[in-house]
Amino acid sequence: MLPASLKAKAATAARKAGVSLGEWIRRALAASLRRSGKGERDEDSLFADKAVFKDKGAADMSRAHDRYLYGDGH
Repeated sequence: MLPASLKAKAATAARKAGVSLGEWIRRALAASLRRSGKGERDEDSLFADKAVFKDKGAADMSRAHDRYLYGDGH
């Protein structure tokens, strides 16, 4: 189901990675789905820890990070 040139490139990459072509394709597909937001994890892994991050944070977090970290005196 793959064009010959694509299959050859994938087979070469699989050999270099030391895995079967099927395993390499599964890993590549899973990575592509994660990057597109359609994989097993639909959220940023940084915010996956719900015990620490209960929301996405303030909209000005990057601009005002010192104030959030150290208070209004900084």
